[in-house]
Amino acid sequence: MPALMKPLLVCLLLCLQPTPSWAQVAAEAEGRLLKDLRLLTSDACEGRGINGKGIELAADYIERQFSQTGLQPGGPDGSFSQRFTLMQEAIEGKKNSLTLKGPLGQTITLQPGRDFNVLLQGGGGKVEAALVFAGYGISSKDPEYDDYAGLDVKGKIVIVLADTPRRGHPHADVFASKADPGENPSALRLKVETAKRHKAAGLLLVNTRQRAAQGDILPRPILSMGDFAPWNLPLGHISRDMVDHMLFAGAGATLKQVERAIDTDLKPRSTLLKGWTGVLETEISYKKLAVRNIIGVAEGSGPLAKETVVIGAHYDHVGMFGTTRRFPGARKGVSGPGSIGGVGLPLALIDESGLHHGADDNASGTSVLMEVARRFGTEKRRVGRRLVFIAFTAEETGLLGSEYYCRHPAFPIADTVAMINMDQVGRLQDDKLLAGGLGSAKSFEPLIDRLNTKHNFRITKEMSGFAPSDNASFYRRKIPAVWFFTGFHEQYHRPTDRLETLNVPGLARIASLVGDVAQELASNPARPVYQKTGNFDRSKTLWSTAPSIGVVPRYGDKEEGVLVLDVYKGTAADRSGLKKGDRIRAVGETRITDPLNFHVLSRTWKAGSKVDLVVVRAGKEEKVALVLLPPPGGFTDSLLGVIVDLGDFKKGLAVTGVVKDGPAAKAGLRKGDRIAALAGQPLQDRDAYFNVMRGLRPGETIPASIARGATTVQMQITIAGKKKAP
Repeated sequence: MPALMKPLLVCLLLCLQPTPSWAQVAAEAEGRLLKDLRLLTSDACEGRGINGKGIELAADYIERQFSQTGLQPGGPDGSFSQRFTLMQEAIEGKKNSLTLKGPLGQTITLQPGRDFNVLLQGGGGKVEAALVFAGYGISSKDPEYDDYAGLDVKGKIVIVLADTPRRGHPHADVFASKADPGENPSALRLKVETAKRHKAAGLLLVNTRQRAAQGDILPRPILSMGDFAPWNLPLGHISRDMVDHMLFAGAGATLKQVERAIDTDLKPRSTLLKGWTGVLETEISYKKLAVRNIIGVAEGSGPLAKETVVIGAHYDHVGMFGTTRRFPGARKGVSGPGSIGGVGLPLALIDESGLHHGADDNASGTSVLMEVARRFGTEKRRVGRRLVFIAFTAEETGLLGSEYYCRHPAFPIADTVAMINMDQVGRLQDDKLLAGGLGSAKSFEPLIDRLNTKHNFRITKEMSGFAPSDNASFYRRKIPAVWFFTGFHEQYHRPTDRLETLNVPGLARIASLVGDVAQELASNPARPVYQKTGNFDRSKTLWSTAPSIGVVPRYGDKEEGVLVLDVYKGTAADRSGLKKGDRIRAVGETRITDPLNFHVLSRTWKAGSKVDLVVVRAGKEEKVALVLLPPPGGFTDSLLGVIVDLGDFKKGLAVTGVVKDGPAAKAGLRKGDRIAALAGQPLQDRDAYFNVMRGLRPGETIPASIARGATTVQMQITIAGKKKAP
């Protein structure tokens, strides 16, 4: 054959190759997704808790998939891993003290726990220096307010008030109304960073008059993994009485007078405390936990090649105990903080592993991430922006993986034009898909509308860029972020969030849409322009609308039907008369083969409707009429024994239910109360609440300040569980 004919023949043969049908392409994608999901939700991965060994199996698998797709490693050491360390626990040494020296030669040694507490985030150190009162410790451009203006604090210890001026004022709380959403000027870390920027040598925090209204309680030392300790600045919390004494002696005004003056005209009242010095010594060590993000890169080319689009999903979950760390004395199957729903208080499955598989949260998003990576990893000459694929760790502990990446990015944050996030995308029902962050860039809403004409989802639109997932870490840095979500459900953070509950064909469709969004953001020359949005109200978001049934099935049972292991009190199953040991054989005329078959069928039912079950009980068939209930809502806190509304922190955290004979009920808490403070820490938002809860230990007793109507009630709550022996 002449040489010139060979290329023509090759082209002809290629043209004659059959083009894969849409059904074939979809089936292949579903097969890959199912393979990913089986690994991620397997018992070997142990629920992908950051404290366990199983998460390493998941991380290694994601690395292999990124490599096999053709992505380049994005880790700092040339691998796919971005490794970092979290401080799991702080250990106080014996050298924690604060001594004050006054202008009259007086020396005052403060009593730990009464006049002074060390703050664990600061780390160890010793400083002897002059004392400076620096107001609220804030340097802000919006609103314009600077406690450090004209103040020399270099090498000195600053004393700063907690919170912000006019905090909680219904009409004049300017920091609440003007500060960027998600940037909390009252946050301790921001106060510390500001003090360090002004070269302070130490920092002492003091309660505001509002915090101390019911007693100047010093918050117990608490360390959160999200603190990214140590901050390398000696820190402490000092009583108002001591600061009052020094401020009046050095400046001729009381602390309350200074606070009121600042509230009146919003002008700082910072001052050197003449003649006063302090000796602050802190001795703190940390128990460390090694974790890693997985990063793969698909480089672009052309004029946009230096810019980046991040596509992310967190691959961690809550492990074996339903919480990101095991509480002393915790049992398998008992969910700690991080449980939403209302069935099982606490959840203690009978004869069922406590392993939290995390199929929807977030093996679903991780599998979509890998599937989209397969689409772009093989494109070697793609024109447009680079795509950075990141499987984040430690999302369940407070978005820590994405927060770490944003502080240590593989490519400059300034050149990162957009972020796409997938978290809980496995429960597509009736084609309903929530697309969030559409208000974070003007171009996002029309983009989703246009691309969805191909995919035909019933889109629920959410404008906020601040959903409680990894997109928030990017949006906080003014990077437009779009995110996808198929809704909450009663298996959220429960061992029953299993592979068989997922809609795998739906995942394939979502992966296709996400890929199209990534392609558009990578190739469009117009960079998305950041816009401010409001905060995300999860109480008004999309819920998977399958009704609550209230049974625990025996998964893996070989006999036909569904063997009922347990029935939750007060649920539809309980009210209908279903019992432990029943076997559901049919729904009406439809035979039930296994739990998956039953679950898929139940997704078609509507709350309020009635279905007739055929069950085998003691060897005989019986009919049971099941009247379906809506999915439960509210956040179940099994340590306190309460159900709370995490979207309502007006005058404290709203209590929507109290578990009978639980810790809160025994202390006297009631439905309708508001928890204003726990363990001396005001509950002003979700972060404050979770920071307190992460530091609690079973069996310990903590003070609680409760708003009940127009009155305030003080009580002591003993946390559920047995106190760990010393």
